[in-house]
Amino acid sequence: MLIFLDESGHPRPTDNNALSCLTAICVDETDIRLMMQELFTLKQTLFSTQSEKKASRLICKNTIIQNKTNYIEYVNSVIRMLHTYSCITFAVIVEKPDVEVSFPDGFLPKHYMPILKIVELYCDRENKSKALFIYDSQHPGADLKIASAFTNFLYRSSLGRGFNKILEIPLFASSEVTPCLQLVDFAASVIRHYHTLDLMQSKPKTGFENWIAELYGVISDTTINIREQRSGYTHYGIYHMSKRVFQTDLSVAIEEKPEEEPESEE
Repeated sequence: MLIFLDESGHPRPTDNNALSCLTAICVDETDIRLMMQELFTLKQTLFSTQSEKKASRLICKNTIIQNKTNYIEYVNSVIRMLHTYSCITFAVIVEKPDVEVSFPDGFLPKHYMPILKIVELYCDRENKSKALFIYDSQHPGADLKIASAFTNFLYRSSLGRGFNKILEIPLFASSEVTPCLQLVDFAASVIRHYHTLDLMQSKPKTGFENWIAELYGVISDTTINIREQRSGYTHYGIYHMSKRVFQTDLSVAIEEKPEEEPESEE
């Protein structure tokens, strides 16, 4: 099982977004060839080029206002692939913290914990042999920090030592040359927009909000909640993390459970 991971927005007070969203797309490795072929054909048909298409450029109000039909068709087709190829989507939505958060070297950011836990449970439940995490590469320094924290978590924390499905060697790839990372980029953007616009509580009022709601409907059909048999705790496929989580002692970040009961996605 391949786990593609990307983040839309960042949990820091200077970020332009009220919410950030860390998203993981679980893809069976036997589907990769067909998915990449479909993405290649889509780009060639709609844009006559294989250059990367970023969510920040395509999933925005101007796409609807200016009726950019090729953008709309591309985004719709990419999101539908999640359903076509039976992908599983997990996400953690994080409120923007009030203060700057810095994690000590060797510690994973707190919002990674629910993702790793639910992926481990999912692979165990579905009898998947191993899960390989593939991150959207940032720069060597940042990638090294995450890789070190990832292995520290698996080897040194009590929670991580109990995992046996997640491979200890995360990979880092460029989204420009790794099409499936572009897919998770789109999914993360849609999830963040949907919750920022509070479309769980209110009906869409604009063309853009209607579009986001339709895309989110496809994504929500690909996520699942998993109840842990031993503890009875339910791990939500789309998990809401309060900014309060970042105000606790960071030195226990790899040991603790989520601090609040998340909302269930219907």
